[in-house]
Amino acid sequence: MILLVTLAASHAPGAAEFVRGDPNNDGDIDISDGVHLLVESDEPTRFDAADSNDSGEIDPSDTIYTLSFLFLGGVAFFNQYAAGFAPVSNEFPTFDIYNGHPAMRGLYHDHIEPVFITSTSRSTLAGIQRDGFPVYGPEEVDGSSPADLDECNGHTHATPEYPEGIYHYHITATDPYICGCFRGTPGRVTN
Repeated sequence: MILLVTLAASHAPGAAEFVRGDPNNDGDIDISDGVHLLVESDEPTRFDAADSNDSGEIDPSDTIYTLSFLFLGGVAFFNQYAAGFAPVSNEFPTFDIYNGHPAMRGLYHDHIEPVFITSTSRSTLAGIQRDGFPVYGPEEVDGSSPADLDECNGHTHATPEYPEGIYHYHITATDPYICGCFRGTPGRVTN
């Protein structure tokens, strides 16, 4: 399972900090933010904070993004196998328009590219894998395909979030799609 990263940044020099997903600007991401996005008819306190998925628009997907972060702790990334180590391609017909689907116990997850996350930037930081290493979209910042990926679907170099360089995974269009193994020691996941 990954945790979506909430970034704090300024929208202009000298501007107050904002937290993406905190449209009511109270300093916390909580249920009131999802409600604020659903029921407020006027402009949010901070447009850049309300644009939870960073699409440049405020629409229902921002509410879904914020509430998913709160209730699911992020989007879970599963490996390239379906139940019983069957090929995940057996489950492709069950995927929704964002390439995800619920597990038998209800946990929404992705085995392949989570297009809801990568639709605005194919090089985006999509999340953090269970071993603490970041997961990026299927492209490098310059638009090229990642090169020299290892058996885990990762490599080491600088990224916008880690300018000194870090090992990181990339989402790809072929098996293992997201993460074929863990480079580090994975933490436990509890639901």
